[in-house]
Order: sequence, then structure tokens, then C-alpha cells
Amino acid sequence: MIIEDLSSNKFIFDSMIKAKTLRDFTRDLYKGFKVSMGINRLAFARIHDSDIIAEIAFNDSNEIFLDSKFRQNIYEGSLMDVIENGKPRIINDLEEHIKVHPNSISTALLLKEGMMSSLTFPIFI
Repeated sequence: MIIEDLSSNKFIFDSMIKAKTLRDFTRDLYKGFKVSMGINRLAFARIHDSDIIAEIAFNDSNEIFLDSKFRQNIYEGSLMDVIENGKPRIINDLEEHIKVHPNSISTALLLKEGMMSSLTFPIFI
């Protein structure tokens, strides 16, 4: 059960219980993971039909370009692989990634935010 899995990580579980909205939960996770893991950005997106829709993001600069206005067909990017295999994806070098995938709008927006790498992991609810 998902609650049992989350309860093993007290921080996530406490954040989930305390949060009144997904925005609150995301902000709390961002602040906590910033301290514990040194992250610079945390965001949630959802899938609706065949689209990925950016929902909420927090980052160090507070300039968010990959924001809730972003929507992309799931088959136009590389996230379908993450969804199909259910495993996290790490892009260590976004500048190299955009050279190989020059049409990646999401990568361009992350670079514009000053991000240099990306970790994507699926959460299925």
C-alpha cells in the first residue's frame, strides 16, 4: 500500500499529511530535498489523455519557464520511456542533451532556468 511505503520516509509522509494542496506539498518537498540532496528544482506534471501538463514547480532562482503553461504530447518527447518502464531517468548534462535533441522545448526551458541536469521519476496514482 502506498501509505505504508511513504511512512518509511518520515519527511515525505509528514509533508503529505501537513500539506493542504499539491502546491504546499511540492514546496515542502523542494525545501526538504534542497537541504538533504542539494536539488535546485522540483516540479510535478500530470498526464491527461496523451498530453503531459506541467503543474507546479519550485527552483532556486524563482524564475520558472517550464511552468503550468507547458503542455506537450507524450509521444513528442522522451518521457514515454520513463512512463513505460516506470524507472527514473537522469540526464546528467542538459546542454549535451539539447544538442542530440534540438527540438526539446522542455530541455530548452530548463536550461533557461539555469538547470544543468535533470532527474525524472514517475509517480503513478
